[in-house]
Amino acid sequence: MFDLAENKHEPLCEQKVVKRAKLTHVCFNQSDPIIIAGDDHGQVHSLKLSPNLRKVGEPRGEDGQVLPHDKIQLQVDKMEKLLAAAST
Repeated sequence: MFDLAENKHEPLCEQKVVKRAKLTHVCFNQSDPIIIAGDDHGQVHSLKLSPNLRKVGEPRGEDGQVLPHDKIQLQVDKMEKLLAAAST
C-alpha cells in the first residue's frame, strides 16, 4: 500500500494476498476502507485497511499554516488522484 502524497517510492505496508496465484484486478471501495483483489485462479480477496493507514493529513499552505478543509472531501480527492494515476 502506497501513500503517493507521502512517498511514491516506498510502501506504507505490504501484505501477501496470495501464495501461488497472480493478482489480476484491484478495486477500491468508495465508502469503506476495503480493497477487493482478484487473482488468475478466479478467487476474490477482500482486505480491510488498517486504521493506522487511514490517517487524515492536514493540508498546509506554503507558509506551513493549516488550511481550512473538509476531511472527507480531502480523502475523496486523494483517492480520485490515485485512481487517475493508476488508470494512465
